Amino acid sequence: MKVLRIGMCSALLMTLAVSVCWAQADLRGDDVDRLLLIDTGTVAGWGASEATVSAERAGDTPAACFRTLINWREGDSEHPIGWPGMQRSLSGADRDWGGWERIHLRVRTQASRPAFPYRAFSLLIGSGGKNISWAAEITGLRGGEWQDYSFDLSDLPAPQDVGMVGLSLSDDDYRHGDVICLWISDLELLRYRRPTLVSLRPVSQLVFADERWLPVEVQMLGVPVGSSAPVEFLLKTGDRPVCSRQLELPEGTNRVMLPVGGVLQAGEYIVSASAAEGALEAPFAVVTSPWQGRVP
Repeated sequence: MKVLRIGMCSALLMTLAVSVCWAQADLRGDDVDRLLLIDTGTVAGWGASEATVSAERAGDTPAACFRTLINWREGDSEHPIGWPGMQRSLSGADRDWGGWERIHLRVRTQASRPAFPYRAFSLLIGSGGKNISWAAEITGLRGGEWQDYSFDLSDLPAPQDVGMVGLSLSDDDYRHGDVICLWISDLELLRYRRPTLVSLRPVSQLVFADERWLPVEVQMLGVPVGSSAPVEFLLKTGDRPVCSRQLELPEGTNRVMLPVGGVLQAGEYIVSASAAEGALEAPFAVVTSPWQGRVP
């Protein structure tokens, strides 16, 4: 448990938050390779700290159940608030995540309290000989329903040498006596077989009408190293197209600049992007600029 506590402190410095501004593609398509990290029928290879993990059913769905009672009054007297967690150590070929692009978690929750805290728990990976080298916060949990979380692994250090995967929560985010149950039906690595557009967002949700460029971030996966794939962008307000542009984009997260000089007016807009696989759209608003019309 001491190892987990030390690692968790460092993991908080590199935590990745879920961004609600991203439009994201469906992860259940047929053009995705998957590597299961947890066998929900047996939970073989998984252990728990200050908690239990068992194979159960959440309704009709087989799941690994993580259950813990928050207890601030027992344990290490110098560190009464701990980090309950579950984890799996990896060996052999299972340690090589170099060809995988994302990690996907599907979870359902239940608690004795009315609602979960915003920061519910963290997904953790240890690689390159470190106890924890990568972490992602799981936020916005709603009790009693299945929710999906997917994270990019492009910033995972030493992906060919992954020694641990797990999750952990901090007692400090809960109250003494809280009973927390997490049912996990999917914990898996993903790899797209074809160039696929997986996420899209305007860098700003509010844009001045006199802007010349609209910065947009898009993520492409499944693009071979050294190659690119065409992506078509369209900007519209209501049913009226405003501008369009086609760009060749490589693997990963790309920031593109769409030319909008002289075409924006105050109102609601949609930016859309489409590739051979995947089509997404995201809203943003345009407001009149306080400098618009002024002579410099």
